[in-house]
Amino acid sequence: MILSSIQDVSFFMHKKKLDDRGYFQRISDQNEIEKICSANFIQSSVSFNSSKGTIRGLHFQAAPSKEWKYVTCLRGAIFDCVVDLRKNSETYGQHIEFELTEDNGLSVLIPPGVAHGFQTLENETLISYQMTDVFNESLARTLNWKDFSLDIKWPLDVTQISKSDTEGLPWPVIY
Repeated sequence: MILSSIQDVSFFMHKKKLDDRGYFQRISDQNEIEKICSANFIQSSVSFNSSKGTIRGLHFQAAPSKEWKYVTCLRGAIFDCVVDLRKNSETYGQHIEFELTEDNGLSVLIPPGVAHGFQTLENETLISYQMTDVFNESLARTLNWKDFSLDIKWPLDVTQISKSDTEGLPWPVIY
């Protein structure tokens, strides 16, 4: 486990065991996650992105949701970003940028009140999400990914983005 500069955001490194067939890799270990939170993951999803440059996010579930997310890149690579929206957090308003790739073996654990978004760095990128709360459309929110006050350095020109992601909330947003 690797702690980040954003309160309660943690990274997990997963080693691959290679053999003649390919590899085996554990991507989630509840015992390790419980060192950070007592999360019970009840929903899993995947995000397939056909084009390099696709943006998804910055998404979060509004209160009263207490959704933790555990995100892993299974194929390809993403430029990932999280923004702390928790007004009482020591890191409110801060963000971090990092890469999750098929090869680097990293996963990120994201607490409630932290927005998450990514841009694909390769075609045919596949992302795994595990969540501790069932998705609730009425609590779904998007922070504007290109809000100049956030100063997020998206690495590529945008090739695809949803209409709802282009209409995200301006900063500041409070969870």
